[in-house]
Amino acid sequence: MELEKIWKTYNISFILILPLFKNIIQHIKTKNNYNVSIHSLFCEYGLINCYLLNSKSEYDGYLKLVFSKNKVLTNDLLDKIDKPVASLLDLLISSKYFYTLKELENYVIIYLKIDNHWEKDITHIMNSEYSKVSKEYKEFITYKGSYVMSDDDIINYLYLKNIPAKIIIKHESLHDIIKKVFKVDKSFELEEVFIGFSKEKESLIINKNNGF
Repeated sequence: MELEKIWKTYNISFILILPLFKNIIQHIKTKNNYNVSIHSLFCEYGLINCYLLNSKSEYDGYLKLVFSKNKVLTNDLLDKIDKPVASLLDLLISSKYFYTLKELENYVIIYLKIDNHWEKDITHIMNSEYSKVSKEYKEFITYKGSYVMSDDDIINYLYLKNIPAKIIIKHESLHDIIKKVFKVDKSFELEEVFIGFSKEKESLIINKNNGF
């Protein structure tokens, strides 16, 4: 089941926070004039996961994006899109959200500043109160329009089915999937329709063994 694969592979930061930075690629389209989702483009160029919390499991106002160094430095992005940019790394560094980066042996960590405007929404998300975020937040992270398919079925499912938006609006289809996966009685009323926010999974821990 694709939804189960999503929560086993990625965390809440990746699913619900990353879309706040979709403006970075808002003018990018494929040469066939399709939109490109932030999830698919970033994953194609090496995004492994995102982390809202720092090594102390504290929120510091930045989303930390961990990329495979080899992929994020790839300079063939210009051949696939209609925007004159050499690489995704160049695009990220030139964005207004860019704060800093850390280079490890096999990874590059990009720090993007989260607009203070979303502070209350971020608090709700950290409290696993996804459905309590503002109407503006719900509308902002909703995928609209036609998007190019990626080579990753899980990522395609994530944005083509608008999973981030469905989590936040407690869409009925997710109710049914969650209850089936966790064998919950159909009559039981779920407070939210996705796994809770885990400090362990959302904290960026860098160590000598795996780099992060």
